[in-house]
Amino acid sequence: MHTVRQGGRPRRAVGPQSGILQLAGAAIGAFPVAADVLRGEDIEHLVAATIQRFGRIDLFVSNAGIVIDGGIDTPTHDWQKIIGVNLLSQVFAARYAVPHMLGQGRGYLLNVASAAGLLVVYDSVSYTVTKHASIGFTEWLGATYIDQGIGVGVLCPAAVRTPILAGKYDTPEGRDAITTDELADIAAHPPRRDSRG
Repeated sequence: MHTVRQGGRPRRAVGPQSGILQLAGAAIGAFPVAADVLRGEDIEHLVAATIQRFGRIDLFVSNAGIVIDGGIDTPTHDWQKIIGVNLLSQVFAARYAVPHMLGQGRGYLLNVASAAGLLVVYDSVSYTVTKHASIGFTEWLGATYIDQGIGVGVLCPAAVRTPILAGKYDTPEGRDAITTDELADIAAHPPRRDSRG
């Protein structure tokens, strides 16, 4: 799911069941756009459709993520899939949203990584690596665009109640997990920092 923000209200753009999402979105004032985050052209379309509808993008939240358990024996196709979802989707978002934000003079990119990007998840080397990469990419974006009106941030929640944690809510790993609504509230109000210090 990617979230766009117009005015002060967050708008979520999600996919792929666009007919169902159109109905659900209308009920809450959202503008759904079907997109496969593994496809750069879908993210390009998401950004273009959002700009066409709202005229601008103030906040773009990249929140797509999967986990694939395994160590160094993780198959190559699984590595390619998790790198695509957990990292390249953020690259595509920046590639297509940043030029628009530069043109409007401001904007904010918020990438959702994980505490796994700061630590190690022993059950999944690929998750750990892609979340570290997400943080590194976000730091690069922040350093590159700091003086150009583009704010950049990364959220590293320890655990969020998503299908990734299904069946683990009563374990140490999932016990203090936040809900997706709590994460959305955090994402809709990212901390702002003056780039001049």
